[in-house]
Amino acid sequence: GARKAKTNGPGRTCMLALRLRRFRPRRVRPLKCHRSSSGSSSSSSSSSNAWSSRIVASSLVAMQQAGIDMSKLAPWPSSAGAQKPVVLLGCGSYSPITYLHLRMFEQARDHMVSGGATVLGGFISPVSDGYKKKGLARAQHRAAMVGLAVASSKWIAPSFWECANDEWTTTYNVLAEHRRRVAAHYERSIDDVRIMLVCGSDLLDSFNVPQLWAPEDMRALLSFGMLVLERAGTDATKVIYENDLMFEHRANLHVVKQYIKNEVSSTAIRRSIRRGLSIAYLTPQPVVDYIAEHGLYRGTDVNAGAAAAARAEQAQRLVATSTAAVSAAAAAAAADTQSK
Repeated sequence: GARKAKTNGPGRTCMLALRLRRFRPRRVRPLKCHRSSSGSSSSSSSSSNAWSSRIVASSLVAMQQAGIDMSKLAPWPSSAGAQKPVVLLGCGSYSPITYLHLRMFEQARDHMVSGGATVLGGFISPVSDGYKKKGLARAQHRAAMVGLAVASSKWIAPSFWECANDEWTTTYNVLAEHRRRVAAHYERSIDDVRIMLVCGSDLLDSFNVPQLWAPEDMRALLSFGMLVLERAGTDATKVIYENDLMFEHRANLHVVKQYIKNEVSSTAIRRSIRRGLSIAYLTPQPVVDYIAEHGLYRGTDVNAGAAAAARAEQAQRLVATSTAAVSAAAAAAAADTQSK
């Protein structure tokens, strides 16, 4: 009984208090969250703006130098396997880039690795301004947003070679240029490197649109190999079966199942911005901040502005022509009156 009283006595309580005080947790500083411009502090906003400015500056320099960032490519495998090492390439507008674009690369790599292939890295290549697609922000903005989106990736890098060109470049030529540069990076023959296009199944649908693709262009593109992510409303396997040329090259067409559905689109993001809706968690937060900082997709992008300027110029010409015609008609009427 005495032992029990000693265990529960005030002395024991004091010892426990001292031990607890010894292990008192330190005061934890609150984390500085990366927030959008609508509710961020001046310090976090300024750091975000500075980071965006650095990305824009570096992307512009890289575009001028037609740069392809090779820094994230893995070392060349020491032993040659049954399959050639693969580099994944995504081509598109990326106006803006979304989480779906990034997930496509991750799923494509999983698909290839599960089949025994070695994936050296991946590149995201925004199209040039020469594509002139509706809703297309300027190349420098799209390049900056791609750079921000993949900054944390260990294997996906931005490529600015395509968007640095003034004119639109065919997808085949983009694939060929990347294969040449990757081979030069590893000091290998281009036959040792395989570049595969990462795309959605909607691209396969476009192959069946009459007169949209020349057969020789399709054949050249299919010769590289494609990783096709299934999208809602498209049965990629059926599309391949129903097209003779795609069925002929079916060994180069890898259909990637999208087990975790993601149907986020750049179009939906642009629409949300026009309507003043949140785009948080549809694209990486640095991209969200960049769009807000530069006021993109609110009807002020470069192509919309150019189109508006062209319409204004055309209207001025019509007004000038109409004014001249009215003046000429009035002068003719006056002359006719005087002759009478």
